[in-house]
Amino acid sequence: MPYKKTLFSLFLLTTLAACQPGDKSVVSAPPQQDAIPVLSKANLSDFENYSMLSIQDDWKIVSWSSKPLSQPGNKNKAGFSSTVSIVSILKKEKQTWRVISQKQFADSYNPRLQLHTEFTLARKPVFVLKIQQGAAYEELQVYGMVQTEYKLLQTLIAGAFEWTYDAVGNKKTLLAIPATPGEQAESYQWNGQQFMLINAADGVNATTGYVVD
Repeated sequence: MPYKKTLFSLFLLTTLAACQPGDKSVVSAPPQQDAIPVLSKANLSDFENYSMLSIQDDWKIVSWSSKPLSQPGNKNKAGFSSTVSIVSILKKEKQTWRVISQKQFADSYNPRLQLHTEFTLARKPVFVLKIQQGAAYEELQVYGMVQTEYKLLQTLIAGAFEWTYDAVGNKKTLLAIPATPGEQAESYQWNGQQFMLINAADGVNATTGYVVD
């Protein structure tokens, strides 16, 4: 009977369709905090002089240097590709790290982070970033808590910077060593808001303590 054959054919097609595997919707995973390369330390070969500080579980400061992509204008006067130093400040919010600020410093290299718990601002420790500017100069940047965020407080430039400890006065002093031979080094002490010049020191021997840098 043609009618019965038609019904049988429809039944067979319906059964075969039901046996086919259904399409499964792919749910993409939410972005993970390790998606931030400098935080997850992924592909560290792309970074030079990588360093990271953790402050009271809710702040991370990361610094590194790298050469920008080869583009016109990315070379210095000598014709070599310039190196860029970067400092990134991250804060933990609801179990996720968020970039609060990120700064780039052209024609600089070898950034180094240092945390100094003995120097505080708004009861939060101060940290410094040392960046090499050419062969003769070093730049020191001081960061502290301003209201609710870490921000740049002060920038000093010298041939090099060292920390000395005065055992008699129980004080830590920042020593700025000049780039020009024969000039006297300068001493800085923390006044609660920034490092203030106190006097000229006769090199590292001006302190009664020892070099701690």
